[in-house]
Amino acid sequence: MFRLYLSLYLTCALCLGTSAWFLETYYSQTGRLSDLEKQLIESYLTNGEQFAKINADNLLNKVPLDNLHLSQELYQQLQTGQILTVENSQQQWYFYQLNDNATEVIIFGPFKGAGEDNASLIKFVFYLSIAVAVFLGSWPLFRDLNRLQHATYNISRGVLGNNIQFSRFSMIKDIGDTFNHMSQQLSRRVTTQRELINAVSHDFLTPISRAKFALEVHDDEHCQSLKNVDLMQDLVELEILVEEFLTYAEFQQCKPQFVYRPHTSGDLIMPCISKFSVYHDLDINLIDKQPTIFVDQRSFQRILQNLLGNAVRFARKCIIVSIQQTSTYWELTVSDDGPGIAENKKADLLKAFNQEEKGNEEIYQGVGLGLAIVKQLCIWQQGQLRVDTCPDLNGARFTVRIPLPDCVKDEYQRLQSTSVLFSDNDSPLAPDAR
Repeated sequence: MFRLYLSLYLTCALCLGTSAWFLETYYSQTGRLSDLEKQLIESYLTNGEQFAKINADNLLNKVPLDNLHLSQELYQQLQTGQILTVENSQQQWYFYQLNDNATEVIIFGPFKGAGEDNASLIKFVFYLSIAVAVFLGSWPLFRDLNRLQHATYNISRGVLGNNIQFSRFSMIKDIGDTFNHMSQQLSRRVTTQRELINAVSHDFLTPISRAKFALEVHDDEHCQSLKNVDLMQDLVELEILVEEFLTYAEFQQCKPQFVYRPHTSGDLIMPCISKFSVYHDLDINLIDKQPTIFVDQRSFQRILQNLLGNAVRFARKCIIVSIQQTSTYWELTVSDDGPGIAENKKADLLKAFNQEEKGNEEIYQGVGLGLAIVKQLCIWQQGQLRVDTCPDLNGARFTVRIPLPDCVKDEYQRLQSTSVLFSDNDSPLAPDAR
């Protein structure tokens, strides 16, 4: 807004200042007698006594010197024989000269200045310059506001994502940039809502259909055991799907606050691993290199659960979870013995609603939000997400490394030096904002 005000102010001030200077210069020149006219009048006054006899227009008059009220400076100029040039308030010119006996003053005039004849023209030019100044200042603004109005109308019709291109000299460029940002945000949210609706219609119905089918099988003891396992797997899948949808929708609204506390790594990791224990064909191993870690509990467990959900989709028999922490970062690694990830598919793998095809449709499929959520959490915490191949299992390996805040680094160093372990009930390093 300040830029808009400054642009309008400078445009009007420049136009009006230029016009005023031009008119003042022109008026001061045209309102005065030319040098040729002055020379002619002085020649008349030099022989004033003779021309007084032929004064047809009553331009020459004699006035006693004592009747004139002149300043001391003008009086001295008359005494020295100079011709005085005087202009009255009506822009009329008079010429004074002392006669030969120094008792009377010959007055020649009045003469009209040229400025009186041009007064109307000067007023017209001045007001015209004001109109031009207002036009020059308002036309670019009107043009850009008109474009902004059309873009707003398009948004009301559901046409989103079209940016308005304003010149960098535009008065409302900042407003246009804010409008473009708003349009892009609306476009992303509408797209997200459509993807959520499309995903819900299919991914939620799939485990429900499997659960209904399991209830319809024969009721012998063996089938009952299998039915319970299938139902538990479907419930776990539904729970994870709901959590992913809610987390993704939350992240579209605002950035969460991260509160770092000391935790026992087993207490953080085992609840996530236990969710996938219903998949009896998989062996999930934990390599705990750091008994106590400083993490934000909610984001850490969300990252681990999403990485495990992705590993369960592709693993054949084994999944390895490794956690370690240094004085500057904590690192979580989830590896599986699945087919791995091709180089040309790594970029699309981290996009929302991306589902990699898999041959075995019986295993947990997911909705394609898990890795996108992990990526966003890493970005918000200035961390890194690396995807490569595990040399031991020959499958995919996902490594998340999150740097520690400065306050956590100091506390970590203190704990290492004193060998003190903190539990979840200890005082937090930052107030819990949730």
